[in-house]
Amino acid sequence: MNIVSAVFLSFLPKRYRDVFTPFEVPSAGSIIGGFLELFLCLGLLIRSYDTFMNDRLAATSLLLMEKAAEKGGESAVASLGGFALIDFLFRITTIVLAVFILEGLVRVIAAIRTRDRPYTPSEDPGICTGSTQRPTKRTQHGRAHPR
Repeated sequence: MNIVSAVFLSFLPKRYRDVFTPFEVPSAGSIIGGFLELFLCLGLLIRSYDTFMNDRLAATSLLLMEKAAEKGGESAVASLGGFALIDFLFRITTIVLAVFILEGLVRVIAAIRTRDRPYTPSEDPGICTGSTQRPTKRTQHGRAHPR
């Protein structure tokens, strides 16, 4: 299977993946797709932050900065950046990009950990919580045997 198609197919859940190909999608596609999602969204978040802060600084009037400097000194002017950062963090675009960054990270970790099948978070949310052990059943003597 082509690695490019494996990357794109790894984003689909298994039931939709089977429609496009009868073959198993290699885990390398999921690893590359996760890294691609992670770094692409991280780059978009950094670019969005730069654009937002430049626009915010351009929109802040010089008179406001001068009045803040007269009353509170340099720390009052510097605190305007903190308020702008809080404003940036609660924008819907920032939240969506942060979710995709987290999902890309989870996809990479799970694909490296499982190594046998592509991972989509909707298939098995317990994979990153450590609950991937095989279930066991107890015998009458109390010893655990794999099912």
